[in-house]
Parts: sequence; structure tokens; C-alpha cells
Amino acid sequence: MSVLQGVSEPIGELPEGAVGRIASLEMGPRLARRLLALGLRPGTRVQVCQRRGHGFVLAVGATRVAIGMDLALRLRVVREPDDCASASDAPRS
Repeated sequence: MSVLQGVSEPIGELPEGAVGRIASLEMGPRLARRLLALGLRPGTRVQVCQRRGHGFVLAVGATRVAIGMDLALRLRVVREPDDCASASDAPRS
């Protein structure tokens, strides 16, 4: 499932504090549905809040979601400049 164009990379490779838009969910439909229910959908702005060992805490609007490295490597994002703190959290059309 993909919506954004451009160079995407796994969110698991981004440093703490990095911001991006979800480009694709490279996983089976069952797991993808779980992420969609948590607000992790293509076009959504996310920020890496914490990197701890093999886990991540992502900010999706006001929500925080914890994921493991295996999932973080299959969640691809297009990185945004760090000065996008005022950008809308709504998916782009």
C-alpha cells in the first residue's frame, strides 16, 4: 500500500526527532489493518520520539505508538525537514 512519491526509507533508519510522511506499509493485510487502526496510514505525518534498543515510540498527532524494529523496517516514510513542526498532521491529498 503506497500513496506518496519520492525517496522513501524505513522509519527504523531515522534518528530520534526525525519527521516524515508515511509512504507505504510493506506488510501483509492483517498487520496493515492494525496499523491503520492506530492512525499509521499513508500520508500521515509521524515523528520518531524515542529509539530504545529494538523499539520505537512514534508520535502521530497527539497519539504515541510503540513499535518494534521488525515493524519499523517495513513502515516506509518520506522524510520532511525538521522545521515542519507547524505543519498539519492531516494526510495530504
